Amino acid sequence: MVLSFIDLLKGLLLSASLITATEANEQKRDSGRQFWNENPSCDDLRVTGSTWLHVTACALLNSGYDVKKNYHFQGDYKAVSVAEATVYKKDRSEYSLSTVWPDSGNDNWWFESTRNAIATHPEAVDEGWVKDGVIQTDNHTNADATSGLWALTGLDTELEVELDDDKLEEWFDKATKTPIILKAKDLPEMEHLTRNHFYAVKDQVKDKGIKKVTLYDLDKEKGHTMRIITRRLDPSLAQVGHLKDWKEF
Repeated sequence: MVLSFIDLLKGLLLSASLITATEANEQKRDSGRQFWNENPSCDDLRVTGSTWLHVTACALLNSGYDVKKNYHFQGDYKAVSVAEATVYKKDRSEYSLSTVWPDSGNDNWWFESTRNAIATHPEAVDEGWVKDGVIQTDNHTNADATSGLWALTGLDTELEVELDDDKLEEWFDKATKTPIILKAKDLPEMEHLTRNHFYAVKDQVKDKGIKKVTLYDLDKEKGHTMRIITRRLDPSLAQVGHLKDWKEF
């Protein structure tokens, strides 16, 4: 069968369009990955081993803090190859670091840029957050329940260690407007919490007259959230961290 000139031309045009589409896809991959899915989300923050920084970001998102202002990049969020993340020093001055998206990276990599900024933070070694360039796990870090708050916001914080049921119930009611971070005690076995683990308070509800708190647990091996009777938490808690004067957003 002899192809007509028109058929031959159509074939050449189709081949050219396929090549162009392939090149466009390759160029898109080379230009980076989606930085976040329209907005940052706690779903992007699952982690293993070191939870203090991730749960702080989740608590900030939960309370309405504008997390996006800590990041700068060129172009559309759907294809970001280089992003600058800003964190803060103890004197509340800024420290920024640019991260290049790695070829093996995943979508929604916004918090990877923050982790890199913390790993190179001028005070990270002295604070006991980082050793040999690696962010330390919960069982080895010196981070407390306020470390992530001042490092990610530059705002003043307060650390609570004198805890009781009445205080916890009062504080947890504020969680949807101000970030609250919990640190578990250094005990091998507890009813609800994991040793030295950090948690973000999502909210507190009253169910048949009993207050129950919902916590974000961002460990990859566990569920995303869990609800606990608030008055059962105190024996397992070492610290509560929050912004000074319970600053709201």
